[in-house]
Amino acid sequence: MKTSYLDKQLLAIFIAEHLFFSKDYERALKPNLRLGAKSYAILDLNSALKFTERAEICARETNDKMMLSAALKQKGLVLQSMLRSDDAVDAYKKSLDIDREIGDQAAEATTLHQIGKVYRDTNRFREALEYYNESLEIKREIGNRAGEAATLHQIGTVYQLTNQFEEALEYYNESLKASREMEDEADEKMGTETEEELRDKI
Repeated sequence: MKTSYLDKQLLAIFIAEHLFFSKDYERALKPNLRLGAKSYAILDLNSALKFTERAEICARETNDKMMLSAALKQKGLVLQSMLRSDDAVDAYKKSLDIDREIGDQAAEATTLHQIGKVYRDTNRFREALEYYNESLEIKREIGNRAGEAATLHQIGTVYQLTNQFEEALEYYNESLKASREMEDEADEKMGTETEEELRDKI
């Protein structure tokens, strides 16, 4: 008998809850984090927060800093969607502290960007620019071109929202340039790979 999607989801919830309430935190961590993400994806925000906070507890109990940072980021995202902006920033900043402690620059840049977005969405534009610019600096340092393009675009939106249209256009153009350069690099790489494949067949 084929198991339905609903049956699989109920089983996943049962396992995650059983592991959590049995205090088997190491095994409960990832299932609860996954359920939080799945609940968020279907906009079941209360369930998303519940499972994500359980994952946060598991990560703290097992002293898994990388997973704790991931859980806090996910918690921030859920709280942001619930319009609980101050709580979202608090979760993101706790995640940011861990990112810096473990030296994960890519994660740090992502977290800074998200904090900037919360501030932008709540019309705290000065703070938004502060965090976006810090994120941009790290993304350029580590060569994250896609992230750089995204943050440049967001900085452009801040200037647009504050009626600084020349500055907005400048950052939009920088974002576009970064995106086009990435496309050119991808096309060039694809062309090189195709040539190599053809040579292999000769």
